Amino acid sequence: MRRTALVGLGCVLLASCASTPSESPDGGTSAPSAREPVEEPRPSIEGRWLVVAVEQGGERLDAPAGAGDDAVSIEFAGAEGARSRVSGYGGVNRFSGNYSHSPGEMLVGAMWVADTISTKRAGPPEAMRFESALLDVLGRARSFVFGANDGLTAVIEAGGDRVILRRR
Repeated sequence: MRRTALVGLGCVLLASCASTPSESPDGGTSAPSAREPVEEPRPSIEGRWLVVAVEQGGERLDAPAGAGDDAVSIEFAGAEGARSRVSGYGGVNRFSGNYSHSPGEMLVGAMWVADTISTKRAGPPEAMRFESALLDVLGRARSFVFGANDGLTAVIEAGGDRVILRRR
């Protein structure tokens, strides 16, 4: 009898150590089981990005130095999968237009930028050259690729040309 009680007590203790997910108010479970894959949140294109460089025709052009509102940047606003707004500063002029981004598999999505307009100020030749390359690649953009699972870096690709971005 004493042996049966000890075995029964052992089974109760073992059963109490087993973890079971608790039920949430919506009827789901609060934690997935070890066998279910956990889906990582997909990084978002929306927000402000600093432009690090433009690679065009095999040449890399680094963004002109700037701080705050004078930093070369691009901002994406609007819902993914719909036509939304893009705006930014190219180093000399401000620009805006429409963009469409459709998230694809993994960290790559299709992208189009259209109807881009900009102010028409003149600036130093190197800054104008950089801005011209930036707007050219944006106008031909076909994909937006997030960096290695961090959502803090990205590349806009147009054929063999690229705009390299870093999350602000």
